[in-house]
Amino acid sequence: MKFSESVNAGGGFSLQQANQLFRDMNRIIFNNEISAPWIIFESNLNHLVPPQFADLTKDGDVLGFCDLDPDTKKCVILLNAKIRRADTFMEVLAHEMVHQHLAETTSYQDMLRAGHGPTFMAYTSKVRQYRGLILRGATFEAEL
Repeated sequence: MKFSESVNAGGGFSLQQANQLFRDMNRIIFNNEISAPWIIFESNLNHLVPPQFADLTKDGDVLGFCDLDPDTKKCVILLNAKIRRADTFMEVLAHEMVHQHLAETTSYQDMLRAGHGPTFMAYTSKVRQYRGLILRGATFEAEL
């Protein structure tokens, strides 16, 4: 079954799909260097994410956010449950994974300071380079 055909009837993507995509991108882009996060879907992230850290769509909805659980130090990736397109879903998850990678390979404070700087941009460039492979891979397909 193609990824785009396996989207939940009510729209959005399943946790199973998110975890599989995370594993695929972790292997392809990050050489399995980042740990499995908690992935949480929310229909409205605007009230959960400080505006200065939010990546917004043109209509003002937050698409995703990466943070560390203060107690366990485990990464938490929040994803907007309203995302419908497979390519957007992949790009948002990849974006948050770059933040996670920076938090795990530097420090949380360094990750916050780095924001979308040169190191972040180098990884997003790598995401773009492998975009087609990820979206059309053996475990993940999508119609664009």
